Amino acid sequence: MNADAYRLGIALGLGLLLVGPGCVSTSAPDAWTASSEAMQRTTYGSWVDVRYGDPTAPDTVRGELIAATADSLFVLPLDGSFRAVARPTVNVLELTAYDANWGILAFWTTLGALSTASHGLLLPLSFPVWVIGGSAAASVQSRRPVFTNPPLETLRRFARFPQGLPPGVPRNRLRPKPLR
Repeated sequence: MNADAYRLGIALGLGLLLVGPGCVSTSAPDAWTASSEAMQRTTYGSWVDVRYGDPTAPDTVRGELIAATADSLFVLPLDGSFRAVARPTVNVLELTAYDANWGILAFWTTLGALSTASHGLLLPLSFPVWVIGGSAAASVQSRRPVFTNPPLETLRRFARFPQGLPPGVPRNRLRPKPLR
């Protein structure tokens, strides 16, 4: 194999390292999110990151989405302090519905790209296919469970109480999801 092909391979490998950070990260603790199948069976709401108030110096609350109504969001941070946020004051709301497991795609992309070392003269063709295709797939998968400023119907679907906070529920008795 000639030197040009090796330089192309090195350049594309470095490109893969640059594309990897393009995957989404959230403020949700690793132990909080579960697979999409497991999240369908849990009684807890999804994780939200809410920035609200003055746009130049917003307040932030992060935690479990307890309920969402047309005028309020109810969030339970990990410290157990129940917070109500007026929806009109929300600047940015990011909801993380489940763990996308995009790392598995990144792992297989890396293995596939490394396997192209045995492709001989086809390396300059097969390596970029693995890098570009696998990176794109991992990037798309990482964004699937993250909703930015979703509509009320989506918020309700991922809340602990989809119909709204039940009357008479003592807010100080709600407990956050125990982290393993």
